Amino acid sequence: MTTPALVTCATGKTGGHLVRQLVAAGHPVRAAVRDLERAAQDPRLAGAELVEFDFDRPETFGPAISGCGAAFAAVPFGRAMHDQGVALHEALGLSGVERIVRLSVLSAFIDDAIDLGRWHRDLDEDLFQHCEAPIFLRPEAFMQNLLGMAPAIKKGVLQAATGEGKTAYVAAEDVARVAVKALTEVDFKPGAYDLTGPEAYSLEGLAQLVSEVLGVPLRSETVSIRALEAKYKKIRTADWLMRSMVELAEATAADVGGRVTGIVERVTGEPPMHLADFLAEHRNVLLGQA
Repeated sequence: MTTPALVTCATGKTGGHLVRQLVAAGHPVRAAVRDLERAAQDPRLAGAELVEFDFDRPETFGPAISGCGAAFAAVPFGRAMHDQGVALHEALGLSGVERIVRLSVLSAFIDDAIDLGRWHRDLDEDLFQHCEAPIFLRPEAFMQNLLGMAPAIKKGVLQAATGEGKTAYVAAEDVARVAVKALTEVDFKPGAYDLTGPEAYSLEGLAQLVSEVLGVPLRSETVSIRALEAKYKKIRTADWLMRSMVELAEATAADVGGRVTGIVERVTGEPPMHLADFLAEHRNVLLGQA
């Protein structure tokens, strides 16, 4: 790849790993960031060209995209994500970027009638208006999301409203490894790729694994959807976000996700990270020691 690849949300979970991996492989990278000064301190972005890119200021899109031959199109999760994504797609199309890899969400959730799924489905469909052969990377829940378990681990109780539904957590590093291939390999086939880890876990199975890896007592406790809503209201969660999280819990409880696809290994030639290894790697954070 001789022209740079643009990476939006370059300081995010996947974006930071993607920039680092592209640079390590010798590919030119343009990291699109809101705060240039802060991004310059991020070690994951070392070796990349940093450009200002503010989703709230579409006038920054064109200069950042100009001259790029490929783009990793990720949009921040929020109420404005649809409009921001549409604006990004339009700017990429106008700039003539031919290879666009969009970070979406697991197909099972796109097909389900939940806000998060609808938002991503609409953006996936919109991208076809600006790119003839887009590539969609559709991960299930990120392992990095579990780093917020520290307070629950300290209390010894892991609560969720997901029932016996399972989740095949995937590491952001593995999503990035697939993205590197999608952005740089000429013969990479367009289409949608569901990305998961090597094993799916129920709430009970997750609690058992965390307990085994960290060596701490941890039990699981299934709570009702009503209790989950009450918890979000207590901490004054925005209505749109609460609804999205509740719907996602309901979909997981219905076992909408939890399917292991094997696509990460098929694309990269290496198996995805196991959740046990991720937990061990982040032991100090999970135990509240970092």
